[in-house]
Amino acid sequence: MSTLAIGTLRMPRRRGGAVPDPEPVLEAIVPRSQDHRVLIVRRLRVALGDPAGARDQVEAVRRRADHPVASAPRADAEAIEFADQVEALLCLSRDVLAGVAHHRWWWAGRLPSYVRTPGETLATLWTGQPRLVPKVLAQWAASIPDEPDRALDALGPSASTVLAAVLAEFPAWAVPALEPAASDEPASPVAQLRAVSAAIAGTRPPARPCSTEPAPAAGQVPTDASEPSDMPEPPVRPGPRSPLESRHEAEIADLDEERQRRRIHARPGDDEPTAVAPLSPWTGSGPATESQMATLLYAINLVRWFHLEERVESPGTAWAVVEAVGRNLLRGLPQVRRRTLLADPLLPLLADLDGRSGRGPTPVRLGAAMRPLHRWLADHDVPASAFTQPGRVLVSHTHVDAVLDLELVDLAARASGLDQDPGWVPSLGRIVLFHFEGR
Repeated sequence: MSTLAIGTLRMPRRRGGAVPDPEPVLEAIVPRSQDHRVLIVRRLRVALGDPAGARDQVEAVRRRADHPVASAPRADAEAIEFADQVEALLCLSRDVLAGVAHHRWWWAGRLPSYVRTPGETLATLWTGQPRLVPKVLAQWAASIPDEPDRALDALGPSASTVLAAVLAEFPAWAVPALEPAASDEPASPVAQLRAVSAAIAGTRPPARPCSTEPAPAAGQVPTDASEPSDMPEPPVRPGPRSPLESRHEAEIADLDEERQRRRIHARPGDDEPTAVAPLSPWTGSGPATESQMATLLYAINLVRWFHLEERVESPGTAWAVVEAVGRNLLRGLPQVRRRTLLADPLLPLLADLDGRSGRGPTPVRLGAAMRPLHRWLADHDVPASAFTQPGRVLVSHTHVDAVLDLELVDLAARASGLDQDPGWVPSLGRIVLFHFEGR
């Protein structure tokens, strides 16, 4: 699917304060559906009344763009182009590991500002696009064999979260079962992530049209009909089971359960036929909660950007801080509207995520910590109503997905970046994604 992402959109106001409609120009420059290239333009000035001219400008910029895979890009390049999202994430991961990503303008807006180490940055990026991780690691290893191992080692404790996100993105039959460890010590999450990614990158899910055979069970790999059915069983290791081994197998069982619930069909490539239509990214994520203020979860970005979980005392988790910010933002609404929203099921859901089981409002008191947030919202013309748009919120073991109506997008919230995906948020223990659904 082709998308158009705009970091900052500036439009001159017409006489009388009216804002011109940018839709004709945006439709003219949006990529075609079969175009998988990623073009990042530093600055582009177009005439809103000339969509054809805007399209020609974009194509001219594309012809002059630098290609980081082919050669080192110039620091003053006006545009950077990648073959696809995999190549873009690969180059970004390489720059993060080398410590130069923050110095390159084309990564502005893609780098999380709330993490401090390359490993945490990679974990955030990879959990935001887990379907690309196996191909990224495979292509990276083909060009520079040692660097992917260094990147995986840099993940540290976050490797288990990346592993969970990768497993949740692929059907169970597409992920070959891991070989049993050679010793009693269970394989580390880094080793599992390395093995799973290599297996996925080298496995092409077969097309299964009109098949009457039952689907493979979780963790089982489909075998070819010509293969013998009497394969030898793996050796059974004697001796008592250690507590560490039992805990490890329980973790794998949780991951497999999440993979079953968040069952996603791979988007087929041009040479990958499939009989199953792609499902929405949030399908199977978890039970849906209908909310009249699903966009209150934009407060997660405010908590991250202003480091509120570090500045205020909370007896619970960072979810309690998110709830406190949300309740504070509702104060800008009329009293009747505010009273209605305070009874919305989203607030008990935030309490459940905090571990309070819906018992009363958050105990967090923000006080003066909210002042810079309110100044920032005022500077960006973001009204309180931007946080009270309806939608569905789905919660699973690894994800919180907010499904919102594309027609109700608040332009001020979009221009300020409030609706960008938080991705993996360590203090929340979840991958948080915003999905905009058209009618």
